[in-house]
Amino acid sequence: MSTNERRVDPDPFGVIVAIATIVAGVASGLDLYRRANPDTAFKVRRRIRDRLERLTDLLRYLAADVEVIRDVLASADVPGNRRFRFGVGVFMTPGQVDRYDEATDDALDRLRRVLRITHSLEKEISQVEQPDSVPRISDILEGLRTTTRRLLVDEDLTVDEALDNLETVLQTALNVAQEVARTTEL
Repeated sequence: MSTNERRVDPDPFGVIVAIATIVAGVASGLDLYRRANPDTAFKVRRRIRDRLERLTDLLRYLAADVEVIRDVLASADVPGNRRFRFGVGVFMTPGQVDRYDEATDDALDRLRRVLRITHSLEKEISQVEQPDSVPRISDILEGLRTTTRRLLVDEDLTVDEALDNLETVLQTALNVAQEVARTTEL
């Protein structure tokens, strides 16, 4: 039996793209809050701030999950010059698959919680007055969208470059969440 026959292809493409697209969406919601009226009721600001703190923690843990995925993929067999494309096999040993499964399981669980917090924030924020005088973080948002879009369409992207892009998306969303939380006055 050859080495390729004993290896497993868990298809990391979908997981990496899912993490990037969900996390990029987080920043859009945070931009809405950043523009919220500072006269918003104390209880509402407190709830939003608590959710932002939980979101920041989840993004940090998600970044650690991505580091494990990166580590596993670094030693996986990726044919075709390690290109990051839908349908390209990524072959791992059973031990690598176990580490990959645990990291992606944790990441997907965290993504579910990130989505829940993001939706909850969006509901809170939708009830807060939005003054026009505060500028949007459009450059940051556009950068996140561009980086995420690249994961979906750039056929020359390698696995390592895809993971670099994912880490950029995560770090940017984390920075935005921390900045919004820091500037939230209670």
